[in-house]
Amino acid sequence: PKVLKAKSEESWRAAVLCSEKKMHGSSINRYYYSIFQFILHILDINDRTVKQDEKDKGLFSHDNTCIEMGKLIESKKIGVNAFQFKSHFTMVKRLRTMADYHKESVGEADLKIMEDSATKMKEYLLKVENS
Repeated sequence: PKVLKAKSEESWRAAVLCSEKKMHGSSINRYYYSIFQFILHILDINDRTVKQDEKDKGLFSHDNTCIEMGKLIESKKIGVNAFQFKSHFTMVKRLRTMADYHKESVGEADLKIMEDSATKMKEYLLKVENS
């Protein structure tokens, strides 16, 4: 079960390294997957599963995972706001999509937004993990 957490930590370190090298798009991608892997880890240790239909791939991929994480957050009642968590998830997913698939480049301002949102999400996830 700790494999996903280890992957998340490695992805976070990669995001920081990419940021230091001004590789904005790669850094955004790694921050996103660090958070996503951490979510999967927490859902796993809480015996939560997420169904992914073929129709959910593409634009709506990972949304069911975020929804399930929101339900878990709400059930824990530990002072973590599920709505804020989902809002941050929407932002980091949008930035990752821009970094990975859009014709225009992402810049320093986009990376700053990603770093702030990912850091806040990581704080939330650590609270959930330790509850």
